[in-house]
Amino acid sequence: MHRATPVPTTISQALLDELLAPQAESRIVSVVASDWFEGADKHRQAKARLVEFEPVFHAAVAQATQLLGEPEQDETVDGFEIEKWFPEALKARVWLKNAKVLCLSVVQYDADAPVGVILRTIKATEIKDLADW
Repeated sequence: MHRATPVPTTISQALLDELLAPQAESRIVSVVASDWFEGADKHRQAKARLVEFEPVFHAAVAQATQLLGEPEQDETVDGFEIEKWFPEALKARVWLKNAKVLCLSVVQYDADAPVGVILRTIKATEIKDLADW
């Protein structure tokens, strides 16, 4: 498997303003992502990438917290609530701003899929629809 070198996207005020603008649609922005996993050892590969991306996630949380303040939700405390509408989030911090939900998370959609750190915005009104889905 080819290992992609993580080159994180910086979480800037300009990016957050764009994502949280009243007219902005729901969106996912990749902060950093691995390659797809293949072969018999894909689970080991994915676990190694999760460990590798942990500091990237924490650095991104620090950047976002500096710009947005403390998150309203954290998977270590509010995991059940976050899991209702975003079950793929392995780690997550959530901010509620401008009637939108901004979630910074570590995700992996299935065993073959890349591990990634993403910013996801959705309208607060969509949370119930996602949770009911």
